[in-house]
Amino acid sequence: MACSTLPLEIASKQLTRCYYVALCCRQHGEIRAAILDVPVDRFHPCPVCHRDCEYTLLSASFHKT
Repeated sequence: MACSTLPLEIASKQLTRCYYVALCCRQHGEIRAAILDVPVDRFHPCPVCHRDCEYTLLSASFHKT
């Protein structure tokens, strides 16, 4: 597949970009999550308790909407 057709393939399969992060929550330990927006702060809320946690950005990918 040519690189120029990649955006069309992504759109036709209804994929959106997501970012995988590893969160270090004091209450729940290490949690890996997929989020829709690039984190801009040093902290990101835990998906379970919503407390701000330090995180490591693992990768970016696409997921089906």
